[in-house]
Amino acid sequence: MSDEHAWSAGKRWWNNYHKWRSPPAEASLEISGHIGDRVVNNTIAILDQHPMAPIYASINSPGGCPHEAVRLYRALRGHRAPVHCHVASRCSSAAVVVLAGGDQRTASTVAWFLLHTAEYALPRIGRHTAAVMRHGAEDLDQVDDQMVAILALRCGHYPLWQLRNEMREEVMLDATQALHRGLLTQPPA
Repeated sequence: MSDEHAWSAGKRWWNNYHKWRSPPAEASLEISGHIGDRVVNNTIAILDQHPMAPIYASINSPGGCPHEAVRLYRALRGHRAPVHCHVASRCSSAAVVVLAGGDQRTASTVAWFLLHTAEYALPRIGRHTAAVMRHGAEDLDQVDDQMVAILALRCGHYPLWQLRNEMREEVMLDATQALHRGLLTQPPA
């Protein structure tokens, strides 16, 4: 999380730069469906097209690849202008990591959030020996640790033990519960 200091400095620079100047018009983007390389690449392209514009990102996703979600999280945090992420209905799995990239995080009153540990389906090709399975489990543990670190850093009200337990138990939260855990920065509306 050493990048967090640089990202915060970039946000402060943007705020100071626009203290007496009008900021560019807000750019809107939609993060919907499976979070994979296509969604992430398209979103990063929009951020690159509007490097100084505030961003309004609407999230409606069942989740997706955790590695791509972390890549998108890093892109949102690295955007100097303010990033507002809003969840209208669902923010599940890896999408919660993307939500954490927002400076301002809001949701509708009917939004829900699903937390769980990382998983992947094993293809039927080849043999799945104990060694292969152990290696896969180690990889999943690393992904879980990375997601927990991001959420713990960005959601100051979420005790680490509770976050890990709720991910293991695959807990579904409503918007009010998400607010109390720090996933949201403002009450649902």
